Amino acid sequence: DNINRNPKVCFEVDELFGLLTDNIENACDTEAEYNSVVIVGNASLLEDLDYKHEVLNKLVEKYTPQFAGKELPDKMIKGTAVIELDMVECTGKYHK
Repeated sequence: DNINRNPKVCFEVDELFGLLTDNIENACDTEAEYNSVVIVGNASLLEDLDYKHEVLNKLVEKYTPQFAGKELPDKMIKGTAVIELDMVECTGKYHK
């Protein structure tokens, strides 16, 4: 419902490598070593069942490869919301 009302979105992914504690005497001075990316864009719900099937199969291959190649039930594909993000802006930062 939110996407239909306003498709503008922001998506962020962070990768934490650990805490930088060398030569630190105070816990408040600890810093994190990380990479991050922020994507601003417009979201839409995928309606094309073939495309949804393709996207969901890619997720299965990545996160549960033991189930790759097995057919996903049509009712599960129809009942699963798949959101596509059209990127307008992408920024990233890191601290090491």
